[in-house]
Parts: sequence; structure tokens; C-alpha cells
Amino acid sequence: MSRAFVFPGQGSQAVGMGADLALAFVTARDVFHEVDEALKQNLSKLMREGPESDLVLTENAQPALMAVSLAVMRVLQAEAGLDLARDAAFVAGHSLGEYSALAAAGALSISDTARLLRAMRQSIAVPFTIKIRGGWDDLHLNAVEVARMAESEGVDAITVHPRTRSQRFTGKAPWAIIAEVVEAVRIPVTGNGDVHSMAEARSMVAETGCASVMIGRGALGSPWIFDESFDTLDADAQRAYKDRIIRRHMALIQEHCFDRYAMSQMKKHLAWYTEGLAHATDCRARIFQTRSPAEVWEVFQEYWEASVRPSEPSPTLA
Repeated sequence: MSRAFVFPGQGSQAVGMGADLALAFVTARDVFHEVDEALKQNLSKLMREGPESDLVLTENAQPALMAVSLAVMRVLQAEAGLDLARDAAFVAGHSLGEYSALAAAGALSISDTARLLRAMRQSIAVPFTIKIRGGWDDLHLNAVEVARMAESEGVDAITVHPRTRSQRFTGKAPWAIIAEVVEAVRIPVTGNGDVHSMAEARSMVAETGCASVMIGRGALGSPWIFDESFDTLDADAQRAYKDRIIRRHMALIQEHCFDRYAMSQMKKHLAWYTEGLAHATDCRARIFQTRSPAEVWEVFQEYWEASVRPSEPSPTLA
């Protein structure tokens, strides 16, 4: 019967890992000592005693898992006469486990493997994060699988938008997929999709257990979404708040963008700000026909002021 040795990837680390092995076998202790020396760090103590918050860091978790994997191999070789060349049909690993396999097969020394893993993680000076969707379509939902793979590769955090690629921006975002990812991984998960207020953001956290919420399209034309006090204002106060924000936004665009780009940005954002205005469709059509920042602002203001009196006809017909 053929045998294969497959080494684990990141995610299976835990405080206490390798402790019993080190107590029972000098060979295992030698491996842990070699890794400590290579890294100039008492990694074996961190493995035995924690804290877990330090052990799960990729720069520690990966060499720790490699050390335990190689310690097990060395013990099997010394105590059971294991010969990989004779007894193994192949040696492989998942993610980090590929490096453990190379070291087990003798292609890399334990010291070089430990230093290589540490250098790889430290070469990324900022947190390594990704954003994923629920899957390609409803028949191929793979968010949990992708999240686990990303965690094993050392990703520090994941944002999940639960709509599928085929679904794009249609339908309702199934928040349950976010909850499934939260349950599947240990790293922080940010939820995204169908959040248009602080109240909805809090609902997402409560329903999914996500660590934070990302708001994307929900903020377009509604930057006040991030001010929790906005929903407590009466209608007149909300309108005054919006007016102040829109004016400030347009002033900043003209201050920081060159003319042609400023014009396109003003059109785009003012078109979003028409949401909820009377005759908004007419307003957007006229906005995109304007030829100057002054003209686009004038058109928007016509409809903005007319929206106080929604019974009046469209400014286009007045």
C-alpha cells in the first residue's frame, strides 16, 4: 500500500502545540531549538504558552506549524525507522505545508525554511486584506472555501460581499453567507452589502457576527450615512444638513481637481444627490448636458429648491 505524507497549512496552530512531543522526545526538542536559533526568537515558548493573539500572527504561526510538522517527521524517523524515500509515494502540503514538505524531503534545511517563512511575511509591511463575493453564481457559492484558503495563506482580514458575481448589484444581499464565513475563519471579517444607514450596519453586525461593516454604493449621494445623528434630525434639519454637505463637497471638487475632471466629478456626484428630489430624472438629464461647473450647479439648484415645493411642475416645463 502506498503512503503519502501531507503537511497542514496555516490555521491549525494552537497554544500548546508540540509541547507533549518536546517532553517525550529529544529529537523534537532539537528541531524546536534549531528553529528558535534560526529566527533569533523563543518561538517554542510562544508555542507552549502563548498568548494565542501572538501565535496566530502569520509571521509566528507559519514557522511554528512547520516546526511541529518537521519534529513529528524527525521523531518518526528516529523512533520508527521511517525512510521517506522508501516509505512515501509522495510528500506534499497545503499552502505553508508545501514548505514543510520541502524541508521533510531534504530540499530545504529546517533553519532555511523557518527564515524563508518569516521573511515572506515580513516583506509585507501593512495588513494584507482581501474582498470576496459569495461565489460566481447560486450554483457555485464558495465564499467559505475561499476565505479558509486566504486565511491559510496569511491574509489578515477579509471583506465579504455576499452577492455572487452573476448577481452583480441586483436582488438582496444574503447576509447569511457573511455569517458562514465568520464561523469558518479566525481572522476578522468585514460585512458588505445592502447597508444604507447606521441602523442597518448595526443589524448586519448583530445578524452575522462580523467585526466591522464596509459601506460602498450606499454612501453614494448619501455621505451623511456615516453620521449617526442624522437620523435623529427632523425633515428641515436634515435638508439643511444635506445642503451644507453638498455645497462643501462641490467646493472641494473644484478646489482639488483640474477643470475637466472637476466637471465630470460634479456631474456624477450631483446626479447621485438628486435621489429623492422631485423630477429627479429630468434633473439628471439636464445635468449631463451642461458645459461648465457654474451651469451644472445652477441646474442642480433649480431642482433642489423646487423640491421644497414638490407640487410645482418640473423646472424644465416652468
